[in-house]
Amino acid sequence: MKKGIDISKWQATVDFHKVAADGIDFVILREGYRKTVDQRFYEYVAGAQNAGLDVVGVYHFSYAQNVADVIAEAQACISNVEAAGLGKETILFYDFEYDTVDKAQAAGITLGKAECVQFSEVFCDYVRERGYRPGIYTNTDYYRRMYDPETISKYLFWLADYTGEPDLPCDFHQYTDSGRVSGINGSVDMDYWYTDEKGDETMAVLIGSARSNENGGINSGKAGDQTGGEVSTQNWYLHTKGWVVIRPNSQEVAEIIAKTMEALCTNNKVGYCQDHRLTGFNAAKEVGFDVKKITKPVEIDCSEGVRICVCAAGIQVGDFYTGNEAETLDKAKDPDGRDAFTVIKDSKVCSSSDLLQRGDILVTRTKGHTVVVLSNGAKVKKYVIGWNHDDIGGWWYADTSSTYLKSCWRVINGHKYYFDDRGYAVTGWQQLDGKWYFFENTKGDALECALYLTDQTGVQAPGAF
Repeated sequence: MKKGIDISKWQATVDFHKVAADGIDFVILREGYRKTVDQRFYEYVAGAQNAGLDVVGVYHFSYAQNVADVIAEAQACISNVEAAGLGKETILFYDFEYDTVDKAQAAGITLGKAECVQFSEVFCDYVRERGYRPGIYTNTDYYRRMYDPETISKYLFWLADYTGEPDLPCDFHQYTDSGRVSGINGSVDMDYWYTDEKGDETMAVLIGSARSNENGGINSGKAGDQTGGEVSTQNWYLHTKGWVVIRPNSQEVAEIIAKTMEALCTNNKVGYCQDHRLTGFNAAKEVGFDVKKITKPVEIDCSEGVRICVCAAGIQVGDFYTGNEAETLDKAKDPDGRDAFTVIKDSKVCSSSDLLQRGDILVTRTKGHTVVVLSNGAKVKKYVIGWNHDDIGGWWYADTSSTYLKSCWRVINGHKYYFDDRGYAVTGWQQLDGKWYFFENTKGDALECALYLTDQTGVQAPGAF
């Protein structure tokens, strides 16, 4: 079980480092209401992540009066979550409350149980189809009067119950609205996040793949995704043939692979058929592998979907199938001629989702199936965003709470740096891309590791590259 808080703009200025030091493991933030973003949402996301807190989810306070309103709110919620840099592992909770009903009543519209259930399902199914984890927030009164157990069971459940232990089974329990936490002035909502016996999060890792045609088979059927499930996301599972993990050696490549698979899963012009799988690859190639731009019905199979994701990251590979996929990608090179992937067969990584990372490719050990991992496992290390230092290799930079820059150039605060394949900022003379560069190597210098560029006087010149 983990301890957390949920907050909105009403908490005003928050010192998240003090919050973290007070034993808080996670936060849930109000993303917004109607189509309006919470005034402190982006500030809170950055502050929580910089303090090493897990932004496990957001909640959207609904004022919808009809289904069209619900969809507009879901779209706004996703847009704000994306703008904040939160990943697909984020839970998006739908919050239908007394004020939702009261505001609708003032406009002459009556909202009852039927509308509450319908609106909740529309919102949750909409965000799920786009790769996010859907959830419902409610209290015991609304659970009994406005919901039914079948609806609640479809999604993650966050229960407000201030009577002690929760009266209903739930994933998250808001147990008080009058908690006190260092770094926040005044009262704050407090929550428990229930975990398994090992203390790991019970949330499953999300994967995406081309799975089967509309008839549940591998061939025939109509072009395009007829059901919304031919190319789609699902929770991780251990395949009966076992998995091999193919891990990108670059965080940037991993992110492109994951984003491309997410886009394939949400573009219903892309369906499943082994016989016609190249129609999807050719259509993707025509639009520079920006698969959101595929507008005609086409087909892929599971390996062709992975191939599209790999090519989108600038790694050129020929046609392969699950029987030779690991071997093919193990030989693949990135645009700079370096090994693009590492093949991992260790059972500690392959037989559980705990250590999987967003952008990993999973393929069965013998011919069968392949998928892309879309969210991090429970035991993937969390980092403090920004510059970090250790005695092994020096300075390194975490770009998110679970990834760091590796094998890439990056401009940070007006200066240019290069991070090696271990993720450390290089120093001194380095030959990169066939050219020689010098990076500041004076220990403790404010520009240590920065690419040395000068103005006409010989002084370092930020931005002059």
